[in-house]
Amino acid sequence: MSRTRAKRYLGMTVPQLGSLGILFLCICCLFIGGYWWLNSMVAAAYAAPVMNFTPAPSATPLPSETPLPTPSPTPITYESLIPAGWKQFKSEAAPGMEIWFPPSFETLTESLMQANNMHYVPFSESESQQGLKSMLNLVDMTQSPYMLYTTFGMSTQPLPAADLDKTIDQEFANMMLNARLMERDNFEIGNYPARKVVFDITGNGVTAGLVVYLIQENVTVWYFGFTTPYNELYTRMPDFDRIAQTFRIVAP
Repeated sequence: MSRTRAKRYLGMTVPQLGSLGILFLCICCLFIGGYWWLNSMVAAAYAAPVMNFTPAPSATPLPSETPLPTPSPTPITYESLIPAGWKQFKSEAAPGMEIWFPPSFETLTESLMQANNMHYVPFSESESQQGLKSMLNLVDMTQSPYMLYTTFGMSTQPLPAADLDKTIDQEFANMMLNARLMERDNFEIGNYPARKVVFDITGNGVTAGLVVYLIQENVTVWYFGFTTPYNELYTRMPDFDRIAQTFRIVAP
């Protein structure tokens, strides 16, 4: 007897087609599973890391401090301007004034000049000399190697111009032409408006420095200043300034 031949589809039997379908299904599952796994790996690589932020502790306010009062500057007293050992010179007539000097200064008199054969350059405070009143003349008895004594002179007169600057222009005009003006500055002497001028002067073969202080008191101007050997001018200038600071007007 002859066998019945099995039906074929596309040249394959039904069992062969079933095996091929199962194999195809396995390949599809493998492809889909691989794609899913690769996609999850890429997503994990690019995912932003989860960061846990701990909130910053709230600032605890510091205890408030009671502000301390700012100490006011201690006013400078007149007495604090006078170095120890200095001596006072006062005018005996109105207008009254006082000023302090190192102990080497003495009142300049004719007898003192003759006894010590003094050579000095007189201090000229005002060129007009109108109403000029001499108040005090002193000399520093300290020996100088330049054969010239340091002297001090003080005078007063009614203010000859509108203010101190115009007074300097007017009263020292000739000196500015014949001597060298080295300094011209504002200066502090108490509560008075004040100026300071410094000249280099030469006369009779002698070169000297002249330091003049001008002080305005209402409608009165005070002149006082020093002549000293020029080579000692800037060495002695700080002492001249300290002396000027001790000037004040008082009742005679």
